[in-house]
Amino acid sequence: AIPARGSDWAGPLLPHWTLVFARLADDASWQVREQACVALDLLAQQARRQFGPHLKQLIAPWLRCRFDAQQDVRRAAVAAFGSAFPAEGKYSQALAFCRAELVPTLAENVHAPPPPKTGDEDTDAEAAEAYTRRVSTSLQAIAHLITQTNAPANAPANAPVGGDASSAPPQASAALDELRGQLTERLLDERLW
Repeated sequence: AIPARGSDWAGPLLPHWTLVFARLADDASWQVREQACVALDLLAQQARRQFGPHLKQLIAPWLRCRFDAQQDVRRAAVAAFGSAFPAEGKYSQALAFCRAELVPTLAENVHAPPPPKTGDEDTDAEAAEAYTRRVSTSLQAIAHLITQTNAPANAPANAPVGGDASSAPPQASAALDELRGQLTERLLDERLW
């Protein structure tokens, strides 16, 4: 339905989609997470320039989907990134543009306490799985953000993770050092283990 309606319809849908996508990207069903990324891909193809103002709201759950344990979710998220940022260097620029929103959101996910036990075995298992997925994908997204911030400016959206910290600009280097400190503190916290 999205491709048939075109960009005139996709643009006005984006403000509403940002809220819905954040929920769907955290759904317990991997099929729902995958289809949310497929729909985001279609919207990115249709909306093009109208997509930019909504990027900061979409980027954290979208980036976390890129590191989902389910391969189909990862593939759909990467395809959506490729559609949204087809030109060389645009992906890294988008991550740098959204870094101020990404870092606190992802750090908050990593620092969130485990869900309380309810007594219902199925509910507790689902909550524990969602918590593990949120923390795991957030940590991987942070690592990716660090390496992409250090990657060459023309790195494509589907480039392998890597980079040299010495090549980062001074302001990015300071932000990365702060992020590394927060991660180290979190990983050394006995409550995590």
